[in-house]
Amino acid sequence: MAEKPFDPHPKKKILAVVTVGGSTNVAPILTICALLAQRGHTIELATLQGRQHLAVPYPFISDIHILGRAITASEEKQLYSRLNEWNWNTTQGKQAIVWVKQFHDTFWPETYHSLKRIIHASKPDLIFADYQVDAARDVAREMAIPLAVMWCQMPWLLLPQSYIPGQPGMQQRCLTSEHATLKDRLLEETYLLRSAPYFIRYLCWMRAMRRQAGAMNPPSLSKPDHLLLINSFFGLEPAKDLPPLVHAVGPILSDSFPPLDQELQEFLGRHQRVIYVAFGTHVLLTSDKIDKLTAGLDAALNAGHVDGILWALKPISRSRMDTVSAPVNGLTYGQLFTKTHPDWLFVDYAPQRAILENSSVKLFVTHAGPSSANESLYHGVPMIAIGIYGDQLPNSLRLFEAGVALILDKDKFSAKDLVSAIASISEEKEHHMQRNVLRMLRIARV
Repeated sequence: MAEKPFDPHPKKKILAVVTVGGSTNVAPILTICALLAQRGHTIELATLQGRQHLAVPYPFISDIHILGRAITASEEKQLYSRLNEWNWNTTQGKQAIVWVKQFHDTFWPETYHSLKRIIHASKPDLIFADYQVDAARDVAREMAIPLAVMWCQMPWLLLPQSYIPGQPGMQQRCLTSEHATLKDRLLEETYLLRSAPYFIRYLCWMRAMRRQAGAMNPPSLSKPDHLLLINSFFGLEPAKDLPPLVHAVGPILSDSFPPLDQELQEFLGRHQRVIYVAFGTHVLLTSDKIDKLTAGLDAALNAGHVDGILWALKPISRSRMDTVSAPVNGLTYGQLFTKTHPDWLFVDYAPQRAILENSSVKLFVTHAGPSSANESLYHGVPMIAIGIYGDQLPNSLRLFEAGVALILDKDKFSAKDLVSAIASISEEKEHHMQRNVLRMLRIARV
């Protein structure tokens, strides 16, 4: 009987696990899974009810498992509202941070038990999970299954370095101590300590929930005990030594992307200096922020800094606006939304990469979410970063330090501040930012 030839790369079953979050969480994992599927591996997806559509662009997914219930419309509305309140420097902001974290963790028990059941039935060889799925780490540890976790930035509370003040991945004022003031370093070092009263109750609640589920508390580690992939890259991230299980593999972007539709092609074809505005999937802008953005963009347009405004604004945000107020040359929001002004275009959905690839787009006003930042860097578009919550805030700081963005504070910026930022980028004489944008584009495309 002839021996079977040795296969150095045997085919395996991989279970991708994604619960909450948007494209930042889903796309990098399934983009890598697409390559693994091409090599003959079996890919299955575990997610929450109502998110099965995530698998539609990825026909290689052989099975979909449901981990738990869907987020209801009322819960999602409340979540958007609390995310807008996120602020490490105010009582209300810290309460919002704890509320958001606790809301996400209410899905932990169902995810934990469902994941154990799915693994018993499906028997995957590897779990490939989003960083927000704590249950995947628990189950992988308990059942001795290899685990890979995808992060959108250097991980929180891991990989400390003496020259990076504060808790890793949570910097708010300075990325390193190299040029930081003593005040900034002290504030970074004490953020969590000063916020302890808000988090102690959450930690007690979380431990009680884990105890009730029969799960052990995770070990406290400075380095991960599983494979950790980071959808970012050095040049954007501060330099640091990485242990063998940690790899910066970003930016992970698909080789193809949806093209411009006819309306967008015509609008961008008529303009040469367009500013693109988009705040991602999970940011619900308040009406006062939209008013300030509109006033600033209109002033920049009238001053000749740009000649077109392309704004991806979700219907839920539009519905909160006073459509009879007239923010732009006597035109109401209702008229702007119906495309009355030749230099303003509001869209519900924007094929973002195709827009950023277009040579008419000169500036991106963004929430600085990891996906948007990576796409803008890859396509070489400078940014005005207005981080709203979570990783958007330290990401804004990284973009600023890389010299490819200016930062506006979400709670303090004015229309005048926005005009000033647009003017400083569009009218820059020394071209420092353009050189930095080109440098980062080349690094991102290595």
